[in-house]
Amino acid sequence: MSTIKWVNLQRDAESFHNPLPYTDDYELLPDLFYIGKEQDHHVIFAPLVMRLYVIPQTVLSSISPLTFYPEARVALLESFLLASKKQISTLSPQVKIPKLSSHIRLLMTDACNLACTYCYGMGGRDNRQINLAHLSVLLKSLPSDTPLSVEFHGNGEPTLAFEQIKMAYEMIHSEFPATQFTLQSNGLFRDSVADWLIAHNVYTAFSIDGPDWIHNVQRPVHQKQRDGHEQVMARLHYFQKHSSLMGKASITTVTAFSLPHLPQIYDFLKQNGIRHMKINPLVKMGRATISEDPLHSVPDIHLFADHLATLSSQAFRDHILIDSDFLYSLHTHKPSQMRCGAITPTLTLDPEGNLLACSDAYYLSTPETNPFFWGDVKSGHLHINVVKQTHLRERTVGQMATCQNCLLIWNCSGGCLVENYAQNGDIYRPIANYCVARRHFAIQYLLSLASMHLDSKILGALP
Repeated sequence: MSTIKWVNLQRDAESFHNPLPYTDDYELLPDLFYIGKEQDHHVIFAPLVMRLYVIPQTVLSSISPLTFYPEARVALLESFLLASKKQISTLSPQVKIPKLSSHIRLLMTDACNLACTYCYGMGGRDNRQINLAHLSVLLKSLPSDTPLSVEFHGNGEPTLAFEQIKMAYEMIHSEFPATQFTLQSNGLFRDSVADWLIAHNVYTAFSIDGPDWIHNVQRPVHQKQRDGHEQVMARLHYFQKHSSLMGKASITTVTAFSLPHLPQIYDFLKQNGIRHMKINPLVKMGRATISEDPLHSVPDIHLFADHLATLSSQAFRDHILIDSDFLYSLHTHKPSQMRCGAITPTLTLDPEGNLLACSDAYYLSTPETNPFFWGDVKSGHLHINVVKQTHLRERTVGQMATCQNCLLIWNCSGGCLVENYAQNGDIYRPIANYCVARRHFAIQYLLSLASMHLDSKILGALP
């Protein structure tokens, strides 16, 4: 009987095995999805164990339903396609939602020195800054042993509120010393700011849309007073020079204008030392709604999926991680009932003292009608809108009938809540053409991994 091969998509997949001696108490893994054929082998995706199986034709007797020849039993046990009932019972993702999230996203300011064509937060429209008294109330609402992660973010550029960043850091670190801090920035700040961020281990990711002829068009400096691309690249290289861990992560927004140039964008980021690329399609919110020209428009999502699959395959060979809000990376995102922290919901604090589940939803509607505004700390204590909070907390993929037979049920987990609401008016209703595009991406990418594996080009090193 031929050997069953597999690719461990994540490190944790290495732990799945059947101990010897084998017994008779085994069942076929649940949620096995047939992907297609590659070099006369069948390719099967097993999301619950984070594996991609490459199976000889002599092992599989039927693909619908998946049926294996009896002689393949030992090979199935060795590959963990057969597992004990006890092991199988532990695989399905459980719904474990804490009383309050441990992730805080601070919207430091609305002010911005860029005028990005697609800004969901309408950066620069206002000049509000975070009220640290509100942060103090929020921190007092959390148990002292909470393992916090804090992100300095904004509907503008957070480093324009740098003094508030430093004060917020001290407030949080004094009460929760094990907190992990991150910052998402456009990179238009001074070396002294960079020095402080590096010294205090604030992991910083940069928004870079590619070469200057793309970046400066999509992310122009306010009133076009200077070259924003030149500045962000200088800041990126400064981090790379002064920190062994930072200056390696970027976020790129893809518009209808930049979509044809995705290969050049990838090469540019790679050549400039980026090892963790987040590549997101534009979402039609905020400033992106003011025009239908290519700079303000969503890329063709099916072409985006095609490009992303090709780039992800190349990135795997280059040992670079590509992630995307379109579909979280199959190499990092664990099987889950929940799409993201918005379901918990996240503690996103705005300058007015409101709490949101996700900053992307800020300008969808007023706080009163917007389902993502779920609480506030304005009155000196934490106030929760229980109806809104419950609505968010119940949106797990197990409650979404349309997702139950999808191969990405545990990876997509029902799609982005904000995108679903923005397009369909319902966080429970996925965007149909995005579902098709995500499945197409996953199939093409997984088939490419199977091909690499058969060609002995996968040597066990994950990106």
